[in-house]
Amino acid sequence: FRGAHPGTARSTGGIPAAQRPARVRSRFAGSPASLTMSEMNSLDVSQQALLQLLMTKRALTDHEAQLALTDSAALGHGSPGDDVSHAFKIINRSLKMMNLEVRSTIMPGSDDNQLVHAVVNLVNDDIAKMNGTKLQPAELDVFKQAVQLIGQADESFVDVQALQVPTLKKAQMAQVLQHLVAHRWLELEEGTDNLSVGPRSYLELPDFLESNQIARSQIIYH
Repeated sequence: FRGAHPGTARSTGGIPAAQRPARVRSRFAGSPASLTMSEMNSLDVSQQALLQLLMTKRALTDHEAQLALTDSAALGHGSPGDDVSHAFKIINRSLKMMNLEVRSTIMPGSDDNQLVHAVVNLVNDDIAKMNGTKLQPAELDVFKQAVQLIGQADESFVDVQALQVPTLKKAQMAQVLQHLVAHRWLELEEGTDNLSVGPRSYLELPDFLESNQIARSQIIYH
């Protein structure tokens, strides 16, 4: 398994695309629910483009968001906002009616206090929400076990090889991890097997993380 630690670019870990799980649509899904036409129409073209990119990528570093802001401005008649935070503040007016919101967090342990942005579900962060996904209980156990082990570790990560779910074969484990990393619930440090908590977990599941001895990250609201 290969990927990226918070603060670095992610890779897919060399897991074949054919092994990637189907897209799911709940709190633990890959991307937030689709916006309706009326909700999208409340945003201009550049704001829609910025939101769609954020939803597609699941999370953007502040540098990536700055680049996206510039690219999105080229599609409309002006910038989505005066700056990234202002653009997200405007976008949030449309998202909140759907219990969604763009939030940001400073990733714990990142060398440069890296700021990461994501669209989060405002429904309560009970980990039981994960049971409403298409992932099987054994697959959900991978995430919960990873968080538990990270919380018990001296460092802020755990070796991916330490994960053991008897009902999952190696290929199935790779598929589940691919999903969790791709959707930014977990992160893999580039060139290693070091597995750590991803930005969306910090943003959407702070209570669950804290119950596993993982400190809450600093959340920034727009």
